[in-house]
Amino acid sequence: MIDCGTVGDTSYLAIEFCEGTVAADVTNEGARALLRALGRLVAIVHNAVGFSQAGNPVADDGSIRVDGPGDWVGTLEELLDAEAQILRDTPFESAANRAKSLLADHTSTVEDPSTIRLLHTDLNPENVFVDSEGEISCVIDWEYATAGDPVWDVTSAEQTWFYEGPFTSADRDALLEGYRAIRKLPAGYKRRRPLYLAFLSVGKMVGLAGGSEVDQGDVNASSERIQQLHRQFECRIDAIADR
Repeated sequence: MIDCGTVGDTSYLAIEFCEGTVAADVTNEGARALLRALGRLVAIVHNAVGFSQAGNPVADDGSIRVDGPGDWVGTLEELLDAEAQILRDTPFESAANRAKSLLADHTSTVEDPSTIRLLHTDLNPENVFVDSEGEISCVIDWEYATAGDPVWDVTSAEQTWFYEGPFTSADRDALLEGYRAIRKLPAGYKRRRPLYLAFLSVGKMVGLAGGSEVDQGDVNASSERIQQLHRQFECRIDAIADR
């Protein structure tokens, strides 16, 4: 990091330039090595940066403080409230409201994570760069960084790389193997993962609702994707109920 601070109401983080290509362009032959490296990197970040409370990290005179509700459940409530507002009057509105109810029903599952760590929250293959040797050179787009439960970051990486990204669930163990090489999987991983996957499905709906298809009112063009997301969301809720 070169510098961080605030200009007016806007916080900034300046980092040095990193060369590389996006990880989405990596061939399948290099996928598992890359995923192990990603797992290690996420674990290193989780080890290195911790906070006393959950919320939104804000750059302040060369240091980082946390604004927000202070607890992880409250942070998730704010996230789901914001997403529900975006999805209001769209085909996804019912899923957003159901996600909020899901959190209310399972508050005891997600409250009191053992540690609060710096989370990237958007570790998709477009935000991870690799150099000519196939090694990770940098991770970009930290604007959604959050102080919270490290289980969220691990689950988010799984969601974007295996369910939405270029790799398959068969590669998932490589990511977890890399993470465990640095630190143990976060406490509560198995219990919280199904919930977080359901919430992350709603986040994907937000991404689609903010796109040109919905903005233009062309719901028919995105109806197949809408149905797919709803099926995914319902399956994840069913998995939670079966536990």
